[in-house]
Amino acid sequence: WFCSFIMIMCLMIVAWGKSARVKLIGVCCASLYSGIGEASLLGLASFYDSQMCLTAWSSGTGFAGIAGYLWAIVFDAIGTCF
Repeated sequence: WFCSFIMIMCLMIVAWGKSARVKLIGVCCASLYSGIGEASLLGLASFYDSQMCLTAWSSGTGFAGIAGYLWAIVFDAIGTCF
């Protein structure tokens, strides 16, 4: 419940924050949420096939960078700002 609450709060703060300082607090909340989730995943990997879990986790984080870059190229090519 705690992680869900932090995730919702960070999205609301960044979306509706009036100043850059307030939005930065939302980004900090997102970082806290991400860190808790990552630590939980790595801790739970010890109960399963650790090599497969860590390989999937590292592949997912690497693919996120590639997909994000391609996403930006597509939106730039069609002239849409996101």
